[in-house]
Amino acid sequence: MLFGFNWARQLIFVWFANAAISIALFQPGSIWKPVLLFIVSVYFLFRQPASDYFRGVSHELAEIPKTDDKPVA
Repeated sequence: MLFGFNWARQLIFVWFANAAISIALFQPGSIWKPVLLFIVSVYFLFRQPASDYFRGVSHELAEIPKTDDKPVA
């Protein structure tokens, strides 16, 4: 995921979904932990800044214009 490959994001999504489903089938009493991890990971992997990163869109920081030209001593 560090290189911005979209397949890595989809792999993490499928991996966490598989874990949540398998735990739901075999240990129904402890389903809240993997579901919470799945929801948090989906939130961070598919929000707008992450989507821009995986699409290769660059976010440049806006430069703040200088308001005074006084030399710094």
